[in-house]
Amino acid sequence: MAIKCLYVCVLCVDSVYVGGISFDVREDTVKTAFQPFGPIKNVSLSWDAIANKHKGFAFVEYDLPEAASLALEQMNNVMLGGRTIKVSARVFCVMNLFLDLIRCLAVRH
Repeated sequence: MAIKCLYVCVLCVDSVYVGGISFDVREDTVKTAFQPFGPIKNVSLSWDAIANKHKGFAFVEYDLPEAASLALEQMNNVMLGGRTIKVSARVFCVMNLFLDLIRCLAVRH
């Protein structure tokens, strides 16, 4: 029996994805724009070391899920640094081999 990969996607309720960020915008500008919705735990602006600039997207992690929800509702399609940003829920997709391994072992016994 071949082992198949199963991808499990998990919604991260305390973080938002921010895309379409102008290359002129810095991490502190993103933090300032998203601060009114609640205390921010972390801002992670994706960095390209070869081009020596960010990749145009970031993740904003809040202390409270309610703050992330407010930011999601109110910041999508807002102008930041001369560009319209896209804000969406952060989703993690992980490959879950453990479930397939259990299935494979159960078939053998």
